[in-house]
Amino acid sequence: MAFRFTACFTYGITHDFQNNNRIQTSLNMGMYDVINDVPIDLTFEGSHNKNHEVSQLKNYLSQHKLENIILIMDRAYFTYDLMLFLEKHNIKYIIRMKKNSIMLNKKKNKNNKNYKKINELILSSRIVTFFTQTTKEIMNKQKKKSEINISIEYNLITNLTNNELYSDAQILNLYKSRWEVEIFFKLIKSNFKLIELKEKKEVQYKKLLYIELIMIIIIKILKYFKIKDKKEDNLINKKSKKIVKCVVNIN
Repeated sequence: MAFRFTACFTYGITHDFQNNNRIQTSLNMGMYDVINDVPIDLTFEGSHNKNHEVSQLKNYLSQHKLENIILIMDRAYFTYDLMLFLEKHNIKYIIRMKKNSIMLNKKKNKNNKNYKKINELILSSRIVTFFTQTTKEIMNKQKKKSEINISIEYNLITNLTNNELYSDAQILNLYKSRWEVEIFFKLIKSNFKLIELKEKKEVQYKKLLYIELIMIIIIKILKYFKIKDKKEDNLINKKSKKIVKCVVNIN
């Protein structure tokens, strides 16, 4: 039986929602399929859940019983309880670890309240470490600016088995594909003016959210068929007079 691979991002964004003529910060949750580049779902969780992304994710997974997925999440979802929940329900994950995690400390403190959970996770998961280079501008006492190179360490934790399909390099590439969800954030916040909505009833807000979701999926379908059979165009560079290939992009 073939394994249907779908990597999903989970994310939570806050929004100022007018309820009883009062502006309250609410939580919106979403799932995004990075393989097919489409949003899977958008939900409105209300103002009472604005700081409960992890618990709402658990509720969502329990309700929908998703299978054959890999959840890719940032540090906001790095909790021992969530990872044990995913292990229990046989859900694969890739999560960026927090720097102060006890799991990264070689000397584990047995008196720590999470010691038992940490040991369970160590047996069932693996940590992938990688480094990135960046530059930082500094100013000396003479107020002269200079740049220094800084190496930053990142740690990802996953319960995917280390093999040809899920090597350390592949785990890193999957996590980097998180950028797709950032583009989606920009789309729903800017194009659909998510931060400026004036709905006062939850049912109205939910309807609008689903309308936006349907519109985005239709747009992506049209884009797919528009570029499906179209090949790269050959254009002449005005300066070099050389023929260059241009990838078709639909705005």
